[in-house]
Amino acid sequence: MNENRAAPRHRLVGRGTPGGVRQVGGGGTPVITGACPARSAAGNVSLWVVIMVPVLLVFGGGLVLDGGRQLTARAESHGVAMAAARAGAQRTGEEVYAKTLNTALAAARANAELVAQGHHGTVTVTGTTITVTVVTAVRYLLLPGGTTETATVSVSPFTGVQTGVGGG
Repeated sequence: MNENRAAPRHRLVGRGTPGGVRQVGGGGTPVITGACPARSAAGNVSLWVVIMVPVLLVFGGGLVLDGGRQLTARAESHGVAMAAARAGAQRTGEEVYAKTLNTALAAARANAELVAQGHHGTVTVTGTTITVTVVTAVRYLLLPGGTTETATVSVSPFTGVQTGVGGG
């Protein structure tokens, strides 16, 4: 036995292909090897994940957080408009006895309720109907921009309540 035997020389044939072909020795049978490590796409996937996961988390969190803020503002503006309209429809003793509605007093009562609630709105009194419109601005925390929520409530001390709610 020859102990100084040289190791077989390996030569890579077909370098641009997904799998390399390695030829052992001087004329042996070619052996197909696995994918060439220089052509792996594993790094591209992790870069995509690193970029997209925070974007999706911010967008999803924005929908939850800012959507909740918008729904809260919608409910609050509707409640304030209802309270102001009811306050405007609450007649004094003289109005009840005369079976009328003093439009100036009704508007003053509704505006006083808006101020007490800390909101701004418009109050119109037409005949015996008091209409209160409250617009609430909503600023988004995570998503860009914001919106407004509008609530309109009409009340008559003689017929009842009619409501309408709309987004901005």
